[in-house]
Amino acid sequence: MKAIQLLKKYSVLDWIILVVLVVVFYNAAGKIGGYAQKYYRYGYNLVADSAVDRPGEGKTVSLEILSGMTVSQVGNLLEENGLIRSSSTFVLKESMSEYKGQIQPGTYEVSSEMSMDQILTLITGHGEAEE
Repeated sequence: MKAIQLLKKYSVLDWIILVVLVVVFYNAAGKIGGYAQKYYRYGYNLVADSAVDRPGEGKTVSLEILSGMTVSQVGNLLEENGLIRSSSTFVLKESMSEYKGQIQPGTYEVSSEMSMDQILTLITGHGEAEE
């Protein structure tokens, strides 16, 4: 009985507007949640800095960094070879590290068992990457 009274109280236009608003807010909340999850993963990967593979399970790739390559290009090369999970996280990590702007051209033996910090240490010429 109360439901029928409620339906009669508002016009069809009022109900359409209400449904549209609910749908819009529901979709907006889903997108915000998706962005939150994406940026949480960036932050986690940046801080955790774990290797792609566990010790004894990885692969080693001979990686050639050419003169003039950008950090983004190096990150893409590392990601394409399965040495890091995310090139965008690598770019952010490099920009916040003590090695910012110090990537050296050359050929490096890089393992998927290395963290991004270890890879940065290696490709910036600051010695062997620590295990």
